[in-house]
Amino acid sequence: MRMIKLPEPPSGTPGMPEIFEGGVYTVIRRAVVIGNGFAGAENQCLGLVRALGLSDRHSLY
Repeated sequence: MRMIKLPEPPSGTPGMPEIFEGGVYTVIRRAVVIGNGFAGAENQCLGLVRALGLSDRHSLY
């Protein structure tokens, strides 16, 4: 087997990606999270909504 040579990473200052500079609210406007009816899965779905920073703007159906 031959060795694979990967390109060098860009030499810039590591920081926050460009899409996240405005905050999460400019990146994610709406998310639809579907659970399967089990309590554990519903808790994970609510945890995902909280992790995305959308906990103050959600509706449960």
